[in-house]
Parts: sequence; structure tokens; C-alpha cells
Amino acid sequence: MVERQSMQLDGARRIHYLELGDPSGVPAIYLHGTPSSALEAGWLHEPAVSHGVRLISVDRPGYQQSDPSAHFGIEETASDVTALVRHLGLDRVGVIGFSGGAGSALAVAAGTPAVVSVVQIGGGMGPLIPGAKGVLPLGRRLMYRLVERSPATAKQLLGLMMRRMSKTLRSKLKIPTLAALELFEGSAAGAQLEAVETYVRATAPDVLRSLVSEYADAPDALEAVIGDLSTISRPWPFDLNLLNVPVELWHGTSDGAVPYWYAVALSEALPHARLHALQDEGHFVFLTHGDEVCASIRAAAEDSARGLGIELR
Repeated sequence: MVERQSMQLDGARRIHYLELGDPSGVPAIYLHGTPSSALEAGWLHEPAVSHGVRLISVDRPGYQQSDPSAHFGIEETASDVTALVRHLGLDRVGVIGFSGGAGSALAVAAGTPAVVSVVQIGGGMGPLIPGAKGVLPLGRRLMYRLVERSPATAKQLLGLMMRRMSKTLRSKLKIPTLAALELFEGSAAGAQLEAVETYVRATAPDVLRSLVSEYADAPDALEAVIGDLSTISRPWPFDLNLLNVPVELWHGTSDGAVPYWYAVALSEALPHARLHALQDEGHFVFLTHGDEVCASIRAAAEDSARGLGIELR
């Protein structure tokens, strides 16, 4: 287990983060899904060590120990990440966004393209652009509509659902492996099912307990979750067509949490995107393709260094 570090932002707010992977490797910012925490990046720790990548995983605003922002949104998260990159003295970074963290990852690249070498999106949720509503399950469509039209009612309903999920997960924490399988197997599919079991068997019980506990803390991050859903429910505040940064999209064709349609729509909108269609896989693509993701981050950093006449170790 590694301990969180923190930095103070403008004003009294603080942001917290974990460092994983190779501490002397090429840096990459990790932005977790909805709901989750910085511990989520643990599934990329071993691939990051292998490929010489330093993972800096952030608790997004309102999650875990990071203070909430005045307005929950991808631009606010991007601003926090940019401040963290400056604080750490980093000139060039990769950015990784999983699921609900995808918009924030792309917003970092849109706001500071000269700093970002590549964006890696796993199971990424895009904005609710025309056409998206038709591919979402009815319950999800109704929730997004409720968030948009009646936030107070959405907060009550979502809070109830999250408390039930939290109770279920906490009831299994005496056996962390069972709790972790409960958490991951519901949205995994295909090769990910074996990968989930391998990850759970290889991970120390106290780490699994902390990971599941932080997922179970979701009711405490209700405002942040509502903010994430609100962001998804409307067009994003930057033009995807103008994003001049390489983007790698990793998405399972059988993803039940975020339909594959979103990956196709994002790949068509982004001018420098490459879509990895992962046949018959579910949502947790970083468990099955972490090596490729970290290798791509390393390669992008080396390309940038060559352009500057620098040789990476």
C-alpha cells in the first residue's frame, strides 16, 4: 500500500493523489471512473513498472480526500490536474481516463495540448450527443434525464441506489477476494473474467479491502457523482474535432456499462484517434490491456523526447 500525497490549490482546496508504477519512469496522470478513487490505478501498477511508466493517480474533486470544486465538471478537474503537473515539475505527460474519467482526460489535453503526449481512454463515457440516447438502457436514459431536469430528485434516487451498493460491498469485506469479485465481475466479460480472477488472486487482501472500501464510499461522493452525470448529460465545453493530441481508445464490444457505440462516436469525432475494438470484452479493459496501454505511453514519451533531442533512460 502507498500513502496519498496532497497539494494545495488556489484558495483552501486540496487535491490528493497516489504514485504507482516506476517512480523514475515517464509520467502519466490517471483519472478514475465514476464512482471510484485513485486506488483504481492499481491494476496498471505492474505493467507500468514493466514499461517504465510513473503513474500519478488523482482522486478527482469530491472523491475520497480531494476537496470538492465549486462546480463539478471536467474543466474543473482538468484545471486541478494542470496545477498538479506544474507542482510536480513535469514538462510532458500521458493522461489516462477510465470510464467516467474520460471527459476529464480529454479536457486536460484540450486545455494544455503542449503538455500531453498521448491520451489513453478505457471504457470511456462520452457526452450525451445526438444518437447516444438510443444506445443506452432505459434506466440509464431516465437517470440522465432526471439529473438534467430535476437534480434534487436525482440526488435522492441515486443516493438510495449507492447506499444499497455500498451495503452489499461492505457485507463481503470480511473476505476481500469475494468483495472484489462482486465488484468487478458484474461488468467484466470475455477475457476479462479470467483477468479479474488473476488480479484478485495476485493482490494482497489488505489492498483489495481498501479498493473495495473506497468504491463503497460512493455515498460520501454523491455530489461528485451527480456532477459527473451532469457533465455526461450535455455537450462538452470543447470541440473534439479540434483536439490535436493522439488518443488511444480501448473499448470492449460487449461493454454493458458504457456501450461500444460511444467509442465509435469518439473515434469519429477525434482527428487523431485510434480505436481498439476489443471483441467480446466488457468494461474493465485495463485489466486485459494494461501492457499495451503502458507501452503506448512509453512510446509516446520517447517520440516526444526524440523530437527534443533527448534520450530517455
